[in-house]
Amino acid sequence: MSQPENGLVDQQYRPLDLYIMIPCMMEKSRSLWHMASTPSGVSRVFLDTITEISNYEMDDGLTSQLIRKLLGQVTIIGLTDHVKDKAELGRETVHVYLTMHKETSLACVTLAFPNLALPVTQLLDQMSRNEILMDDQGEKKFLLDWLDVNYGLKRMGMCRSFTNLTSVIGVEERMYLLANEASGSQVMKHRLIGTCFKEAAEKNVAQYDMSEVYVQEGSIVQIYKERKDGYEDRIADHVLTLFIMELILMQVVAIARVSHRVSKELHEKSDISLKFIEELNLDFSKTMFLWNLNHFKYSATQELVNSFIKGFKIREQLDIYTSNKSYLEGLINVHTARSTDRKNWILNIGIVFLTVSQVLPIYYDISQKVYEGSVTGFDLWFGGSATLIIALLLYIVRRASKRKVL
Repeated sequence: MSQPENGLVDQQYRPLDLYIMIPCMMEKSRSLWHMASTPSGVSRVFLDTITEISNYEMDDGLTSQLIRKLLGQVTIIGLTDHVKDKAELGRETVHVYLTMHKETSLACVTLAFPNLALPVTQLLDQMSRNEILMDDQGEKKFLLDWLDVNYGLKRMGMCRSFTNLTSVIGVEERMYLLANEASGSQVMKHRLIGTCFKEAAEKNVAQYDMSEVYVQEGSIVQIYKERKDGYEDRIADHVLTLFIMELILMQVVAIARVSHRVSKELHEKSDISLKFIEELNLDFSKTMFLWNLNHFKYSATQELVNSFIKGFKIREQLDIYTSNKSYLEGLINVHTARSTDRKNWILNIGIVFLTVSQVLPIYYDISQKVYEGSVTGFDLWFGGSATLIIALLLYIVRRASKRKVL
């Protein structure tokens, strides 16, 4: 790939607006009310517009459950993609927004970069490495650490990007935006040629003719035919995609949360209880509102959502969770079978003990008759029958003790 003109990385993409979105889980002990900032100006317009479009596109039952807040402004530091001694490319102050579902604490954090001045693919490369750096009152910190410490927001799942531009760019340029990799990289000297990225960069999933829309697992790229001068005017074109991405990233968190619990349970405990499965199912059932596309009022929007879900590979993640849960249920079945076998074995031993205790007096009586010379054929037959019963019981217990649960 040719180097950008004037030595500026990513110059071919300008002008553009960028959003970086982080799927998160909020600690239930935290409260947003004293943390959030009061929106004004462009942040007020952003929150009002995305709330308005969500109410317009979906039924009130879901949108009324979502909380939207401005967490504040942060200064993001752009870096080169060198493995060591990364050089600073510039700084940009951006708004940080939070959308959270009240009952489940599923959340999505959004960083808005209007008229991005930093090199876009270098910044996306930082995002891919979970190394977005910020300046917090003169101290450099990773953004994810700042969100965790200050707001109790823990990343759960892959961060995604949403790039909006009007530049006429080729398939290869779109591939770098979709791959969230640095173009003109100092580390990777080879060109990106992956088939999946090329196919995604050639497949326009837009439902309306105002733009082209391309989607890959980690990103969405929207290319408009016309660019509105003011960012506040452009927000209205962005928020539908942002709203859909918020819901999908909450799906990511829902899957990641239960998958994490399953992995932790398998790692820490040898015996998995049925109660844990019940709690797991109840926990996941609270997120079912996310999976019902009928919440969207328009078929075109539903088609767009389907395209994003497919591109983000959400179904594959759900299949992995389902597979893990089935494995967990299988372990419970094995544990239950083994427990049943142990109980049956103990019960059989008890039966043998009780039977022998009942038969011993018979043996004693027969032995006395033998000693006295008064034993009859019936006595011998009765004693033999008792011996046969004991032998049969011992055989059953022996077979039960050797049985293996696979």
